[in-house]
Amino acid sequence: MILFGLIMLFLFFAGVKKSSPDSFTKDKVNFLKPILAIGIVLHHMNNESMVMHEFERWGPMIVGIFFFISGYGLSFRSRDRKYLRNFCNDKIVQKLLLPLSLAFALHYILNGIWTGYSFQNQIFNPGGPSLIPNDWFIYALIYCYVTFWGAMRFSSRMVQSMIIFAGVALFVISTSAAGFARNWWATPFAFCLGFIYQDIEAVFIGRTKRLKQRLMLNISFVITLASLMACSHYSKNDVTTIIAYSTIPLWVAVSLSYYTPGKFYLGRLMTAIGGISFEIYLVHGIVISLLHRITPLSGMLFVLTALPMSIATALMFQKLVDYTRFACSKVKVAICNG
Repeated sequence: MILFGLIMLFLFFAGVKKSSPDSFTKDKVNFLKPILAIGIVLHHMNNESMVMHEFERWGPMIVGIFFFISGYGLSFRSRDRKYLRNFCNDKIVQKLLLPLSLAFALHYILNGIWTGYSFQNQIFNPGGPSLIPNDWFIYALIYCYVTFWGAMRFSSRMVQSMIIFAGVALFVISTSAAGFARNWWATPFAFCLGFIYQDIEAVFIGRTKRLKQRLMLNISFVITLASLMACSHYSKNDVTTIIAYSTIPLWVAVSLSYYTPGKFYLGRLMTAIGGISFEIYLVHGIVISLLHRITPLSGMLFVLTALPMSIATALMFQKLVDYTRFACSKVKVAICNG
């Protein structure tokens, strides 16, 4: 959390000279994606070395930001009715389910789980269904996308927001009541918050143009989050945990309103990593499991091997997904032409 605090402090001072804020633009999302992708890999290796312990608490923050970006992006694009055409096929099946299926096949092959593997045990896992490492986020994201698609059947923006809020609330309550692991229910509300924030963003950041207002806003975020996390830690209150991990992405988005990423951060390498951030999330757990199984590596040597290997594997995996989509489209055309 110390490093995260330093990052937020940097964003504040880096944006001091900027007189007027702007929206949570694509450039800022592209700036975040490679950092989040690398951060989640490091988070899942936090036990490898004392050096990595800083990333122990980064997982929920990063996933919450991913949820926020998804909700914000869908809210922005939903005003274009063309975007909603074939949404289930293009965004849910092609973008989420197909990569998840291929990732499972990759995990099944690379980690040698041909014998003694039970789908039933994985599906009815007490901590929540799990076919590949860390796949809970994909299931939660699919649910959020389906909820969004259902909400878009209505024309009223207020009704849309209410349906998304209720749908995410149902997911959070049901997974918590079922005893699923904390990651299932602690962060999905950030999706709802991202959707709503996009609608009120101009008003929100428009009222914090002055430096004094920005300073007070950041102090408010710090005090609020510190109080929520203290309450979560000492009283084991699930509600404050959910609010805290939903508020952090909002703080990041607002802070980026006053910061313009430079060319260094949007260079070719970072842009390339950002372009495969979803694939990195899907395959990094598979790579980590494989390296643990076939190598004696440990500590920082393991980390320095697993991180670039996860990025390289994600790049190849993206090519596989693209080729599979292309092949499926050709088969579909052939069938339609009979």
